[in-house]
Amino acid sequence: MSILSELRRARPVEPRLAVADLGGGDAELVLYGDVMAEDSRDWWTGEPDGRPVVTSETLNRELDKLRGAERVTVRLNSCGGDLYTGLAIHNVLKSLDADVTVRIEGIAASAASVIACAGDRVVATPGSIFMVHEGALGLLGYYTGHDLRALIADMDAGVRAMLGVYAEKTGRPEGELRAMVEAETWMVGQEIVDAGFADELETGGEGQDDGPVEDEGDGEVMVAGVLHDLSRFRHVPDLAARVAASMEPPAAAAAVANSQQPPMVAATEEKGETFMNISELREQHPDLVAEIEAAAVKAERDRLAAIDEVAEGIPAEMVADAKYSNPVTAEQLALAALRADAEKRRANAAAERAAAAKFLADAQSDADESGADEVGADPNGGAEGADEGAEEEQAKKDVEQCAALFNSMKGGVR
Repeated sequence: MSILSELRRARPVEPRLAVADLGGGDAELVLYGDVMAEDSRDWWTGEPDGRPVVTSETLNRELDKLRGAERVTVRLNSCGGDLYTGLAIHNVLKSLDADVTVRIEGIAASAASVIACAGDRVVATPGSIFMVHEGALGLLGYYTGHDLRALIADMDAGVRAMLGVYAEKTGRPEGELRAMVEAETWMVGQEIVDAGFADELETGGEGQDDGPVEDEGDGEVMVAGVLHDLSRFRHVPDLAARVAASMEPPAAAAAVANSQQPPMVAATEEKGETFMNISELREQHPDLVAEIEAAAVKAERDRLAAIDEVAEGIPAEMVADAKYSNPVTAEQLALAALRADAEKRRANAAAERAAAAKFLADAQSDADESGADEVGADPNGGAEGADEGAEEEQAKKDVEQCAALFNSMKGGVR
């Protein structure tokens, strides 16, 4: 590495998110650095480490400076990061009641490419770099199949949202965009405009001729003064050569771009395409057809065997349907069975709750119709006048006893 490279590496532009009210209805938003869900923190302590990053939370704190602006210029130089944060920032910019211009001042890759698409007008330069990809998820720990399926569903939802943003900006069909995303597509300069992600290519501007990309080694590149780590990406081309060619006349740029295409593309163009029906293929390549058929038979046997392994406890009609009527894999059958069982449990629980509610309602109705609430307490057990009769009978006995005692003492009645 040259001494000049060492000096430039030692003094990269500091990543930052900054908002400035320029007056006269103009405002500027600088987004330099990684896009993250929250402020950067120390791995060991969990405390903020002070490293500037682009977060939706930080942007929200600065939004008041953008609210009254009529024109907002976003200066973007970022390798992306967290997709959902990128989508959140994209939505914030789209919600502004202002004309938003996004200037790709270096690189707009991954989640940053989603942010770039928020611009009513997106401006690229010959040295601008743009990348779209499917993204990846890092995992550490132990996970069940259910956990992994949930993660896959979440990732697919994020990809669909990202494709929707790209389709709105470019006007391209989502199927075509998905192919670009799955291939990790890198674009430079005019290629960004041609793909529809930028609206114009600005040439001859300040800083356009100073070679904005420099390879720093170990997967790092300096793009327009900002140091980016590209090691997490899988198909990074020679960006320095691509950008240098982008600044050259069109013929030179095309030569460099073509030199980085896979050799298979050139071979296909030279040989052309040949179409055959099944009979012709079987006649000209019998061994290949036999190999394909054998592989298909084995795959089908393996599928049926795998279904048999998970069939215990699954209704026989579901198993038969999965095997023959509507063929699916054992994993898909197991998932369908789980969903059916969960639905059955929910239905049973709902039926039990309904039965319990009906029992309580019937009991209350019976109590209301019985008139029991109108019957008061009766201490004599319900025999009217029982206490009064007993007292009179006792008094009569007492008088007779007294009279008999008196007569015995006086010798009888005379």
